[in-house]
Amino acid sequence: MAPTTTQPERPLLTLVNTVQVTPDAVLNLTGAFCRIHHVTGRNGFIVTFGGAASPGLTDQGHGYKAYDLDLVPTGEMGTFYPYGGDAASVVVDDVFYFATGSPEGWRLLKFDGATFDQLGAVDYPIDLDRQLENDNLLTFVGGLLDASGLHVEEGSAAHREGTPQDGPLESRLIDHDRGYATHHRLFTTDLEFVGEMVLDDAPQFFGTSMVEVGGTINLVTSSAFLSDLAVIRYDGDWNHLDTLPLGLSGTWPQGLIYDEVSERLYLAYEAGIRGLRNVRIAVLDREWNLLDDFAVTHFSWEDEKVASRPWLSLVDASLHVSYDVMSVVGPRRDEVLDNDCIVRTYR
Repeated sequence: MAPTTTQPERPLLTLVNTVQVTPDAVLNLTGAFCRIHHVTGRNGFIVTFGGAASPGLTDQGHGYKAYDLDLVPTGEMGTFYPYGGDAASVVVDDVFYFATGSPEGWRLLKFDGATFDQLGAVDYPIDLDRQLENDNLLTFVGGLLDASGLHVEEGSAAHREGTPQDGPLESRLIDHDRGYATHHRLFTTDLEFVGEMVLDDAPQFFGTSMVEVGGTINLVTSSAFLSDLAVIRYDGDWNHLDTLPLGLSGTWPQGLIYDEVSERLYLAYEAGIRGLRNVRIAVLDREWNLLDDFAVTHFSWEDEKVASRPWLSLVDASLHVSYDVMSVVGPRRDEVLDNDCIVRTYR
């Protein structure tokens, strides 16, 4: 049964704080791939960010800044990975796991979340002719780490008309008006490889997310760029149960968290049109019925800004959303790559 949609008489959450994480003169890293993670051993948070260098603006690499539970900076910061590239991360039992690309495919690293001492690393190949390592997901479901990205079965034949139809698969060239599948590599928390699979039960796009609720694995995705959002549900053995439309339109629904106390799901995603995207948060019950949906950012076309890649952390009834904001210029809304990392808190 498709979920229902209701609107509350008053907002379920209220904005209480905004923190500008970057730019930072000391680290001088881009604020892209901005993510907030709670680390119990720190009694606070780490906010990570970074990527490729932007000439004249920022250096390459990925770094972090530490905050207490009230999001007051502790002064601790550093670069934990000296190379650029897209990235995804997750914290499990105070261990920070980080996934990025390598010449072969995936590079997974693990760090002590309290000290950022590196505890391990592994490179694992993927089929680069059909599988993308950028705009990736790293999550923890079914007791395993899941490193995931887009799977395009026909390879570069899926590139848009007028672009190369053979050779390496390129994310910027594929048709963004349709969905694809996702490839998944599963690892133990010791970075030991367990297995791989391709999930193609419904159209998917960049920026998927996963959460486990009551033994059901829920994969949230958009069916294309700025298209219908849906949840694809699996049992613990990855058998497809059903696919539910969420009654929302957007892309990059990668901020996803389940609150066991309220039995609510919180989903952060991008909405808008090409060249103008804002971050929104949807509140749903555990059956995926929509309870509320509100804007986090309010950029207009004249602002020449886009907000993207939202991520969520829920601690003591405070919902923190991290995201990055980038400038766009000209009639084609070309990206400036001046990403800033921002965190907002709702209660």
